[in-house]
Amino acid sequence: MHSIIILFFAHFSGDFIFQGNKIALMKSKSLKWLSLHVLIYMTALSIAGFIIFPIEYLMDFVIINGVLHWITDLITSRINARLYNNENKHWFYIGIGFDQFIHAVCLIYTYEYYSSLDSFPYFFQLIF
Repeated sequence: MHSIIILFFAHFSGDFIFQGNKIALMKSKSLKWLSLHVLIYMTALSIAGFIIFPIEYLMDFVIINGVLHWITDLITSRINARLYNNENKHWFYIGIGFDQFIHAVCLIYTYEYYSSLDSFPYFFQLIF
């Protein structure tokens, strides 16, 4: 449970706190800005993942979640930008919430996969 909380905080930090307005606005218009957004996200996830995962799983976990995040945001950021620009705020916030739901599901499933591997050290399972 603690691991999921740590990962969600890393997600929140990488997806919101460490993103400036320019990235938030431009990621729906440019693959360059979307990729920068995901690179920042992956950095935050790497830092948190370093205290949860053994090193042999860390890069796979971060890369898989980075790719899933990139694909999700490629779709949702464009939809949400259109909703926001059309002043359809109610559906815009639903879109933001659904985007976050997808990210949470990805984090949970990838964490569950890696933590269930037989070679995942028992020490990490006890602490996190």
